[in-house]
Amino acid sequence: TYKLAFYDPSGTHLFEWHDNQPASPPVSATTVAATAGTPLVTDAALTPATGVVSGTVTETGTGTNLANVFVIAINASGAVVGGTTTAANGTYALAGLPVGSVRVRYVDLGSAHTDEYYDNSADFAAATPLPITAGSATPNTNATLTPTP
Repeated sequence: TYKLAFYDPSGTHLFEWHDNQPASPPVSATTVAATAGTPLVTDAALTPATGVVSGTVTETGTGTNLANVFVIAINASGAVVGGTTTAANGTYALAGLPVGSVRVRYVDLGSAHTDEYYDNSADFAAATPLPITAGSATPNTNATLTPTP
């Protein structure tokens, strides 16, 4: 008999023991029995260890979807932990964010719009922190950017 563990060395998924047992001491793991000459097949669906923030960026006043806006996730200590650009329809998804909280910043790479943080904040300190939970998504983290004068 064996204790079978599933471990993702990239850190993208949570560790678990066979039969969906959490990362607890091995004594609580479900035992797997192997028979000589007979292959043992077992599957696992690992839980993501990271979270996702997604939304749409539009222009203030017109509602036009903004493409190529840089979207940055910044953790509580000020380190960038994720980044992407908006698609042609203004949507984005920041995947692979570490558990904790982040503040999201929107930067128009063409400088045609004023940068801002979620939720309509001009600076990091006043930005709304978003909680990141393993395996969860935070949708509708939208922004409206004001055209630069």
